[in-house]
Amino acid sequence: MQQYFLHKDSFGERSIIQDNEIDRGYADNYIRATAAFERQDAIESTDLITHGFQKLDKLFTPEQCAKYIEQTDGPLSNWVQSVNKRKVIPILDEIITTEVDKAIISHFKSEYIPTTIGFSRTEAKTEGVSSHWHYDGGPTMLLIMILYLTDSEADGSGTTIFVDRKTSDVFTEKGYAFCPLGKRVNDIGAQMLADHFDVEFKPINLNTKAGDAIIFDARHILHRGCYPKNGPRYSIVTSFIPYYQNWKAGCNVTFFPRQSGPFEPYPKVTW
Repeated sequence: MQQYFLHKDSFGERSIIQDNEIDRGYADNYIRATAAFERQDAIESTDLITHGFQKLDKLFTPEQCAKYIEQTDGPLSNWVQSVNKRKVIPILDEIITTEVDKAIISHFKSEYIPTTIGFSRTEAKTEGVSSHWHYDGGPTMLLIMILYLTDSEADGSGTTIFVDRKTSDVFTEKGYAFCPLGKRVNDIGAQMLADHFDVEFKPINLNTKAGDAIIFDARHILHRGCYPKNGPRYSIVTSFIPYYQNWKAGCNVTFFPRQSGPFEPYPKVTW
């Protein structure tokens, strides 16, 4: 029988908020970013705002996908920010299209900065920590975008699966948010919890083609990853937080973007 870790107003969530928003300065960063924002006319209603996640079709061409698959197996496999940050900013310039820009500013209602970027080759496997239902830690205002360089159908699985905001909010309210890694639940466990909470549980699988991306509200939307069955799967994973000026200007004067890493804490705001 599966055991569940539920703690209403859980220490995990309160600890993350205290650590990131107060101690590390990300609450003040958001206030500054929204106060400086001047592109209110560009804000639109989006699926990202309504549902907490949004699929962006054909962000990359087949040629771009092939180029970055080759580089992920080559020079980008050992990317180190302190050495190659100047080479990564032009890559971000390809990733942050007009559509991506509009989705981010509409969600944050501010400018933004890419905080991490990772070039990923995921081998075939059945499950792991990320394949169980979870929220991501980090600043409260945090978006993650996964740009897929291979088809989800080709690797025999879905990519990232979500539930809607209402269900996510109920799981958070009942104390599932930021439970210990070993206590994350699979589909069966999540369905049993949803039945117990009397909330609808309808996972949404956004199948993607090479070049498509999914951007989502990683701190507030319950989600889980699907590992490839045939493998490997290639992707570029980028995270974003609010910022008070254009992202390129920010990258030139801050420690962002950094190489993404598992469970690595956000640094203290110094700008």
